[in-house]
Amino acid sequence: MHPHLLKNMNFRRALGIFFYLSLSFSLKAQQNESDTVALVQLWEKAERNNKQLNTGRLSLQQMKQHTAVLRDDELPEISAHGEYERVSGMPQYEDGLFHNPTFYPVIHQAYTLGAEAMLNVYNGGTTKRNIRANKIEEDIASEKLNLNRSEIRYQIAVDYLDIYRNLQYKSLIEQDIKERQQQDKQIQSLFSKGVVLKSDVLRAELNLSKQQELLTQVENSITIANQSLNQLTGDEENHTTIPLMIADSMRAAFPLLSDNYFNNTTDHSYEYNILQKHTEQTKLQLQQVKSSLLPKIGLFAEYQYAYPQIQFYPYADAIYGLGMAGVRASFSLSELYMNKKKQQEAQTKIDRSIMETQDFADKLKVQISTLQIRYNEALQRITIAKQHIATASETYRITHNSYFAQLSLLTDLLDAETQLLQAKMDHTTEQVNAEILYYQLQKTIGNL
Repeated sequence: MHPHLLKNMNFRRALGIFFYLSLSFSLKAQQNESDTVALVQLWEKAERNNKQLNTGRLSLQQMKQHTAVLRDDELPEISAHGEYERVSGMPQYEDGLFHNPTFYPVIHQAYTLGAEAMLNVYNGGTTKRNIRANKIEEDIASEKLNLNRSEIRYQIAVDYLDIYRNLQYKSLIEQDIKERQQQDKQIQSLFSKGVVLKSDVLRAELNLSKQQELLTQVENSITIANQSLNQLTGDEENHTTIPLMIADSMRAAFPLLSDNYFNNTTDHSYEYNILQKHTEQTKLQLQQVKSSLLPKIGLFAEYQYAYPQIQFYPYADAIYGLGMAGVRASFSLSELYMNKKKQQEAQTKIDRSIMETQDFADKLKVQISTLQIRYNEALQRITIAKQHIATASETYRITHNSYFAQLSLLTDLLDAETQLLQAKMDHTTEQVNAEILYYQLQKTIGNL
């Protein structure tokens, strides 16, 4: 082969390998993309990327635009019109339809061009109430957006803390596996010397296998929580979030909440505010029903050019202009006997809405009180969990020494190891539970 061709082939092969490696590294980097972030950073990311929040903002924007449209109803309504006609001949049958008619001369074309304006002076306040009703819809859309934001932030916090908890579990289990592997070697050594039975070796290996299976379950839980978190924040599906938290700085410093800490919290609840706005709507509906009994008054003016002049006698084959202005009033007589039932129906809606709002407020107070009690209880359980770790650690130390001194059974040692691991995991669980209850409280009272 020619040396020049061989050189080009080697260059192309090297270039292809370079692009292949570059692509591989890029894909690997995407697959392993991860961020160590604080919870507030995830909230900010969700504020930008979450589809549900963006939909809520568009709904609020639409309500504001519709309010602007309704305000235009207070302006005069102006219109223009034009018309062109082609008129046939006019036969007149003096002797009957079956006899020859007499044709009379007519003007064979006609046209009109004009404009008119109408200004609503008084319609019982209907227009202003329509604007007010849509402004309430704006407020409801805003409260719903806040409610959705609060729920999304809470769910992000739950997923975030779930990842943290399982990462802590993973660290504890991995450390436990290392210690058990080292311990298995010691048991193997004792077995080779004839100090312990084969059953001890098998039982230790089985216990180690169970811990490795538990580690797999924890890793899968981390993956699932990350997928849920990515959907809420708008990240890529394979993105991994690592919580920026230190175990000792978790909410162990949370204060116990006093009985009057959540007084008057219904005023801050988004759901309660939405129900109150619905009550305002029903009251406006009653006013609208009552306004049907009132007259409607408006000013109008119009002017037009037309051809021919056949509106007034004597007629003329000429263009003419005509204008008029005045007051237009109307009153619905049927409302005199129909309106009473409509008012009764509207009043019932008001009463029902008020009752629903009061019922929600009562349930909300009970829910807040329950969460407050559970939160204070969770803080106490953190302290108890710390004590359990100390007790389990001492139990494990004693059992470990006594087993290898042939003073206790392997079953006692494995139980002590399990209890120590469980105590450490319980401490993490109680910390996370206190965090979750705190955020649930903030969501319930409208502070999240």
